[in-house]
Amino acid sequence: MTTKWPSVPFGAWRIWDSYLKWADIQPAPGVWNFESFDRQVSLGLQNEKELTYTLGQTARWASVSGDEKHAWGMGTGGMPKRMEDWKSYVEAVVTRYKGRIKVYEVWNEPKYSDALGRCRGAIFFCGKPDDLVKLAAVAHEVIKRVDPAARLATPGFTDSIRGAAALDAYLSAGGARYTDIASFHFYELHPEKGWETAQEIKRVLAKNGLANVPIWNTEVGYLVQTRAGEVKAEWDVGPFSRVFSPAEAGARMARVHIVAASAGVERVFWYAWDSKHMGMIDPADQIPNQMTVSYRVVRRWLVGATISCGGRPVMDTWQCDVSNSGRTAKLVWKSEIGQTSLLLPGTGPRLVEGLDESRAQAKGGAIIPWDGAPVLVVSDGKPWYFSR
Repeated sequence: MTTKWPSVPFGAWRIWDSYLKWADIQPAPGVWNFESFDRQVSLGLQNEKELTYTLGQTARWASVSGDEKHAWGMGTGGMPKRMEDWKSYVEAVVTRYKGRIKVYEVWNEPKYSDALGRCRGAIFFCGKPDDLVKLAAVAHEVIKRVDPAARLATPGFTDSIRGAAALDAYLSAGGARYTDIASFHFYELHPEKGWETAQEIKRVLAKNGLANVPIWNTEVGYLVQTRAGEVKAEWDVGPFSRVFSPAEAGARMARVHIVAASAGVERVFWYAWDSKHMGMIDPADQIPNQMTVSYRVVRRWLVGATISCGGRPVMDTWQCDVSNSGRTAKLVWKSEIGQTSLLLPGTGPRLVEGLDESRAQAKGGAIIPWDGAPVLVVSDGKPWYFSR
């Protein structure tokens, strides 16, 4: 089944997990397959999306670990045997899509090897910080020579504070010289932890002379139950230890975007519209689930707005101040959603907007039924803005 173009508005597309790895487009030395790549780039540009492409996943013939099984096939998580092969791959992509792909990311979720050269878990890359810097140096030279307007992002590190330490190791090893954007995957069971991670990333960037470099959340998502009930938890703890209903996942999606906006994270790339386990549509028929409604609502709340969160909850209740063109509101939610009630802040008329597109008039100081999912409490009692 061919995936239909998303029915929700968005601004940028990260090209990843769509069979465009190095191993896919150059299956053998001198053999190139750009047919699918061309289609996807054209599709994105036809729909006026800015494109980010994740470089990497070494072709088996080019890999130092061609006989080892990695997340995306034999050898895909290994360093190239010859840097000239890596350079040829990068140059072929950047030359072909000059002016069309605006951002390149150096690899997906790398891990650092132990003293014996081993990495554990799903391996997208196994090596040392110096190895990643070598790859970034070549990519940077090619990109700035072939398409100077394009930008280069760091590898997409993940794993909260430990991931921030991995980013630090990469930047300190020389990666700072090749960084236009700090890429990070903010996978958290509780999205609010992303605020702490963002502050640590800011500290790491400042330490490495990159205080003004933007932070992008280039991948985040949750396990979402399908109507057929096929999705199972994948971990014992952490973000993939629970499977959420589409409504629950939609609430977490909203919290991810709210926290990111407050923490100064410039962009959020959701994983993924058509994923069989983490999707915004049901895989059986591609009908959008409740997540799409939540996304539309939180987008309307945040586009064009300024948001400030306290960073700490009161009785597990989080509150953020929101302003837009002189109007003010509060975003309120709980970390653990459940049947409860909400004391509306302030006095006077209030409009309470929910992620399900519901709207209810009330007065400040009133107590209303509430399931703990994010709501927007508008100070003047009028509907909030409709986003572009």
